[in-house]
Amino acid sequence: MTWLCFCQLHLTRPCLYPPCFWRKRKQHSHIFRHKVYLCDKLTRESPCPTFFPVVFQPSDTGKLLCCHGKERGEKNETSQKYLLKIATSLRGKCTEFLKRLLLVLCLSLSMAPRTTVVHAAPTTPSTLFIHHRNKLNKKSAPPSTWRYSQLLKAVKHGQVTRVYFSPDQTQLIAVTKDGARYKLRALPPHSPSLISYLAKHKVDMVILPRHKESVLVHFLRGLLFPIPFVLMLYYLQRYLLSGSFAPFDLQRANARTSLRVHVGVTFQDIAGYDNVKVELQEVVEFVRNPEIFSQVGAKVPRGVLLEGPPGTGKTLFARAVAGEAGVGFFSISGSEFVEMFVGVGASRVRDLFTQAKKNAPCIIFIDEIDAVGRQRGAGIAGGNDEREQTLNQLLTEMDGFDENKGIIVLAATNRSDVLDRALLRAGRFDRRIVIDLPDMNTRTAILKVHARGKALDDAVVLENIARRTPGFSGAALQNLMNEAAIFAARRDHPQITEEDLDDALDRILLGPAKKQFSFSDYYKSLVSYHEAGHALVGALSPNYDQVLKISIVPRGAAGGLTFFSPIDESRIESGLYSRQYLESQLAVGLGGRIAEEIVFGEDQVTTGAANDFQHVTNIARQMVTKFGMSSVLGPMYVEQSSSSHPFLGREFALRNNATISGETKLWIDQEVSRLVEQAYQRARKVLESNRHVLDKLATLLMEQETVTSEELQLLLAENEVIMMDYEETPSAPIESRNIWQKYNFTPSVVENGSPSKIIDSDGDL
Repeated sequence: MTWLCFCQLHLTRPCLYPPCFWRKRKQHSHIFRHKVYLCDKLTRESPCPTFFPVVFQPSDTGKLLCCHGKERGEKNETSQKYLLKIATSLRGKCTEFLKRLLLVLCLSLSMAPRTTVVHAAPTTPSTLFIHHRNKLNKKSAPPSTWRYSQLLKAVKHGQVTRVYFSPDQTQLIAVTKDGARYKLRALPPHSPSLISYLAKHKVDMVILPRHKESVLVHFLRGLLFPIPFVLMLYYLQRYLLSGSFAPFDLQRANARTSLRVHVGVTFQDIAGYDNVKVELQEVVEFVRNPEIFSQVGAKVPRGVLLEGPPGTGKTLFARAVAGEAGVGFFSISGSEFVEMFVGVGASRVRDLFTQAKKNAPCIIFIDEIDAVGRQRGAGIAGGNDEREQTLNQLLTEMDGFDENKGIIVLAATNRSDVLDRALLRAGRFDRRIVIDLPDMNTRTAILKVHARGKALDDAVVLENIARRTPGFSGAALQNLMNEAAIFAARRDHPQITEEDLDDALDRILLGPAKKQFSFSDYYKSLVSYHEAGHALVGALSPNYDQVLKISIVPRGAAGGLTFFSPIDESRIESGLYSRQYLESQLAVGLGGRIAEEIVFGEDQVTTGAANDFQHVTNIARQMVTKFGMSSVLGPMYVEQSSSSHPFLGREFALRNNATISGETKLWIDQEVSRLVEQAYQRARKVLESNRHVLDKLATLLMEQETVTSEELQLLLAENEVIMMDYEETPSAPIESRNIWQKYNFTPSVVENGSPSKIIDSDGDL
C-alpha cells in the first residue's frame, strides 16, 4: 500500500480544509513527536498553492512520488519529475536511520504545534510532503488588497473560483482562476446579499474554523493569569500596609522604631556645650542608678525637652545620652505618628510605649515633636483632628494612671513656642534644656573636630575663622569646612588655605561668585562707592562692629558686600543692644545710598539700597514699638505683627481685640521716620567730612575688588578722619518732623480708633 503525508504549520490561521478520510498509521507514529496522519485517498484541494517537499522512503517501498498541483485536481508534473529524480539518486544509498533523521529534522524546522495530512494517492509510490507556510523554496507573496467593488466585478466576470471567510465573517480571501489571492479587509458583517451573490455565480464559499486551544494551554492561561495580582497584593501586604504606611490596618498600626543598645556616640564626641553636658549627665544617672535618687525621695524626671535653633546638635545630644547610659534607645520622628486615618497615630503611641515597657530601662527619643505636640484648638474651625488625638494619647502615656518606670522621654524641637502647655507642664517634660548657638570658644572646638582628617595649611588659624562666623551653628561650621575642602580640591591645593576658607564662607553667606559676568567701569564705580559708604560709616562709628571685608564681587542677588564682625560677642549672646549701637546700625544701613547721592547726585541713585531700607525700617520700628526708645511713646510695648501668634485661627480671633488706636499708629510712623531721618543726617555728615577717604577706598575697591580689614585700617591711619559724634548730631523736634504737617494734612480718627480717611485742612478729600 502506498501513502502520502503532508504537515501544515498553524501559525497565522487554522487549516483551510477539513480533514477527509483520515486514519492514523501507528507503525510509523513512533518516529515523530508530532501527530502524523496517513490516508489512502488523494483529496482534490490544496491548503496552499505550493509545498515544501521532503522525501521519505519507508522500508517497504523503494519509490518516491510527488503529486500535487497549484490548482484544483491539477498535478504538478515538474515537482513530480524532480522528486522522482531525487528518489532515484537516493535509492540504495540512504539508510533507514538517515531517512528517519531527515524526517525528524524537517518536522523540527516546521515548528508546528500540530500537523494535518492533506493528500494521499493510491496509485503512486509512498511519499511524504511537509508543508511550511513561511519557509518555502520560493516564498509566496502576500495577498493583494481588493475593494468591495472590485470583488463584485471579479465575481460577475467569473474570475473568482473560491472565497474564504474569516470566522467572524469580517474579512475574506478570494482565489482567482490563475491562483492569485486577494484580501478584502473591511467586510460588512453578516452580508446575506454577498453570500447570495456568490452562490448565484457558483463560487465556492468556505468559512474558516476558529483556532482551538489545547486543554493544557487553556488550563495554564487560567492558572497564570491571577499570579501577578496575587504577587501585587502580597507586596502591598508585606511592604506598603506594614510599618508607618498602614492606612487600612487600623486595629494595630505599629510604630516604626529601632531599638539600639550600642549607639556609639558619647559626650566626648561633642565639642563645647559644657553646661548642656552637665544637665544631660544627670539624665544618664537617672537611668543608670535610679535607686540613688529614690533613697532620698527624689523622683526621676519623665521627660527632657531639648530646644534650640536648627543645626545646634539636639539629635546628637540625644544619641550621646543613649550612648552614655548604655540602655535601649528608641528613636522616632514626630511626623511618623500622624496619618490621614483616625486612630493610627494614637495606636502608634500606645505601641511605642508598650515596646519601651518591655525593654525598660530605656530612652524614647521623639525628634521634631512640634509635628505632633502643637497646641490644640489652633485651627480656624476649632474642630478635632487626628493630630490632637495623637497628642492626647501621648499626654496619657507620659503621665497617666499607669506609671512608666525606667522610661525617660527625650524630645527635640526648634519651635517650643507652638507646643501645647499640657505637654510642657511638670510631670511630663520636667526639664527644658536650651541648646543655643555656639559662642566663639565652642565654635573653635567644633571647627577642630570637623578639621580632623582634613589637610590644613599651617597658616590657617581656626580661632580667626571662629571669630568671623558669629551665629553659625554646628551644622553650618561642618558645612564650612567641607566647602573649603571642595575649593582646595578644585584648585589643586595640597592643603586647605585661608583663601579656601574665605571663599567657602562667602559662598555659604551669599552664594557663589559671578565672575563670568563683565561689568562696565561705571557699574563697578557705583558699587564701589556704595560699599565704601557702608564700610566708612561703620568704621567711623564708635563702639560699633569691626569691618571684616569689603568686596564688589557679585554673589547671589547682591552686587557687593561688606562684612562686619562683632568686637564683643557678649552683645550677641546676651541679646542686649544699646541705643547707640542701634542708631549706628541705622546710619551704616543708609551709608550706601548717601554715598551714591554725594558722588553721582540724587538723580543717579539706583535701586540697590532697597534691602538696606527694609533693614533700617525694621530696626527703627522695633526701637519704637518694642524697645521703648521713643521720646513720644515712651517705655511701652506696642504689638503690631502677628509673629507671636503662629496659628491662623488665633490670629483671627485676637484681631478684633487690638488695643492700638489709629492715632497711636500715626505717632509710631512719625517716630520711625524721625529715627531714620536722624541716622541719615548723621551718616551724611560723616561721609561729607571724609570725602577724600571715601574716594580712596572706592578706588582701591575698583582695583582689587576686595579690601580686607587690615587694608582699611591702614588707609584710615594714613589719612585724617573725623569720627561720628552722637552728641553733636542735631535732634529735630517732633513737631518739625510731622509728615502730615509737611503736606498740610490732619488725620481724622473715627470712634474705633483707626483712621478711615485723610482729609485736607481745606476740607477737600
